[in-house]
Amino acid sequence: MTTLDVSEYDDAGELASDLQELIREAAEVLGQDPKLEVSLLEKEDKYVLYWEGGPWEWAPDFTGGENIMGAQLTGITRNSGVWLECKNSFALVMGEY
Repeated sequence: MTTLDVSEYDDAGELASDLQELIREAAEVLGQDPKLEVSLLEKEDKYVLYWEGGPWEWAPDFTGGENIMGAQLTGITRNSGVWLECKNSFALVMGEY
């Protein structure tokens, strides 16, 4: 299982990049082309990670601590310099405090 500890990040761009790689690995498990299915956009001072072809409501499940396709998020607290939350059922948004 792949684990990403959000509390270790102070830079939202680094978190977004590492999270994109994690989600691309999950897309590949489903037989998808990760470069087509997973996209990361920078909007103002935030990053938004999209995976529209992912499992139903993967983003709320993932940020709630559930395992998604062998990937797990930990350390979702205010102890780090970044925040992470669901944008909707297929996207995560993150930024810096």
